[in-house]
Amino acid sequence: METKYKTQEEQIEFLKKHESQMTEYVKSYSEKIKTVTYVWDTIDSGVVGNGTPMGAGVVIDVHGYVNNDSKLDFSIAVNSKLESVDTFEPEQDIYFLSDLSNLAVLKEGE
Repeated sequence: METKYKTQEEQIEFLKKHESQMTEYVKSYSEKIKTVTYVWDTIDSGVVGNGTPMGAGVVIDVHGYVNNDSKLDFSIAVNSKLESVDTFEPEQDIYFLSDLSNLAVLKEGE
């Protein structure tokens, strides 16, 4: 299973088209998240597993960090079939891939 976005440039263009939704999703983790920075050269794509040989689809993932602190890093995946921002469903079309223990400090006191 492949994404229609073959090159890294096409994948970056796709993610930048959905950057505001991605940022909104990351910020929803904690009200203490003020800025979100994406590391565009970390983009990768892959099949999402669902227990079947075909998988559940292809996602494009990217790493980033929050509040201008590279120690507060994360990785998210975005459904590569996402066409419209109107059909954007958090936890279905976008979700965290990484362990968020390094962001747990941002949850303290909320």
